[in-house]
Amino acid sequence: MARQKKGVFVVESKSPFVSIIGVDFEYGTGSSVAQVQKNIEQLHKSFNQRFPAKKVFEVSAKSSTDTGKKLNASNLMKFVPSYGKSFPVENIFHASKTYAYVGPFSDIYEMTPSSARSDKRLKDKSNGPIKSYTFDGNTYPAEPQTVFYNWLYINALLENKEEAEKLLEYDAFTDITLTSGTPNSPARACALYVGLMRSGMIDVVKDFDTFYKLMK
Repeated sequence: MARQKKGVFVVESKSPFVSIIGVDFEYGTGSSVAQVQKNIEQLHKSFNQRFPAKKVFEVSAKSSTDTGKKLNASNLMKFVPSYGKSFPVENIFHASKTYAYVGPFSDIYEMTPSSARSDKRLKDKSNGPIKSYTFDGNTYPAEPQTVFYNWLYINALLENKEEAEKLLEYDAFTDITLTSGTPNSPARACALYVGLMRSGMIDVVKDFDTFYKLMK
């Protein structure tokens, strides 16, 4: 087996309410679900060797739990008032991207999550950098890089309380599919959600400006 390093998002009681701990673990090659889930087990085992008191949970399509799969951004739904219906967080996030010269691409709302994520228009260098996010008639800042995604994802969690409440028993979160250098992740957002819940500050997400000031 090879060794790999992944970030584990750990719940904190004070701002910024989440920290990232790099964990080395034995990583088996192969893309089968069984192999990926073995890798998740190894990651969690290595984390618990260092932090035995902390319960860790995988949030991704490769999770071995139904809740972990349901809270993957491709499956977690968020109501969009201007459309009168719900869409996956994955779609909303990409459909909201507003570049220096083009965007947003509102047709992404109606795509499958995988098509939304891989849409070639999002990777066109002639777009220029992401300048903001446009969602439901409002404009949101692109910096800090994680603030819009986390706000969007946590508000989606609050619309899916049955699954969200299951997260509160955990102290750390992973996403085995997350690539190095990717700032946004359901696992990070879940850790932030739990941190805000435990600190009694979850209401800040109801108003973006308040949330932004806290996260800035």
